[in-house]
Amino acid sequence: MVEPNSLSRTARALRAYLAEALAMPASRILIGHPEAVLAEARQEPDAQHLGLFVYRTEIDGFPADGAYPAPIYLRLHCLLSAFSSDETGDEGQTITAGEMDLRLLGGVVATLHRQPILDVEDAQGRARLQVIPLNLDLEALNQLWANQGGIASRPSMAYELALLPLPLGEPADRRPRVGSLGVGVSAQAHGEAMPPALQAAAPSRLTLRGDGDWRPLLATRDDGGRLSQALVAAESALPLEVEVLVAGEPEEVELVWEVWDRDQGWRALAEPALALVPPVRRLAASAFSSAVRVALPLSGPGQAALHARRPSGGQRSAPILVSIHPEEAP
Repeated sequence: MVEPNSLSRTARALRAYLAEALAMPASRILIGHPEAVLAEARQEPDAQHLGLFVYRTEIDGFPADGAYPAPIYLRLHCLLSAFSSDETGDEGQTITAGEMDLRLLGGVVATLHRQPILDVEDAQGRARLQVIPLNLDLEALNQLWANQGGIASRPSMAYELALLPLPLGEPADRRPRVGSLGVGVSAQAHGEAMPPALQAAAPSRLTLRGDGDWRPLLATRDDGGRLSQALVAAESALPLEVEVLVAGEPEEVELVWEVWDRDQGWRALAEPALALVPPVRRLAASAFSSAVRVALPLSGPGQAALHARRPSGGQRSAPILVSIHPEEAP
């Protein structure tokens, strides 16, 4: 059996939303061709049914480099059609099927006008779609219903659902990060190779904000003992560990590495390291007696970023960015 994907989940999400808003069973909102919906509605001649027919999909955007991990974005055009039957009103009067069609379709339009946003999610991720009403001219309407197996046109409303990523996962961020850049000008006509190890300068003291949803503070230090949040080194001087100092409210935090590659962008490593935050709200170079050492997940040129986050949730720290560059060619 074909597995569900963001296309089918979007139709199901719209059906569930309308069923709740209109107080009608989801089994009477049928996803499929109007001919199939009519055949199903005839099995329950005393019930009201709504057809949800996706009649067109458009590609809105795709990764320019053709990279597979990035999702493709779609616009879904769907037709919501009423399939009603006569009912008896509270005072014994007959409410015709035509009037019931208008009542049902009016409820759909009012619902999607009041809340024109649809959330779709699965294990891969989540997307928020905009529900946009479409005006079909007479020619487009005739062409659409002329291909419905001889069914007479029904009171209907067309909508566009946009933008839908397929799959639902967020696009990978494949951009490398920059910790610090510098430009120097001299009278020499040739450039100089980057030193084997260079760490970006940082303030000698970092102070934590005193808000309730506190953000951990993370830093390393350079050879001069100054605080730093960036490390740049040549492959020959690749450090095996990074010395890290964490500050914030006293609580255990997770230290999470992210590594970068051109195919998948930034991805988090599965196993976070644990560190106990000392009861300080200010980082200073003199506090490194309580620092922890974390193994660097790089064995050659590349980039990695280390974040601190609380297991209980909330904001994560600004990263320590590590960039390892290859050796200069002889």
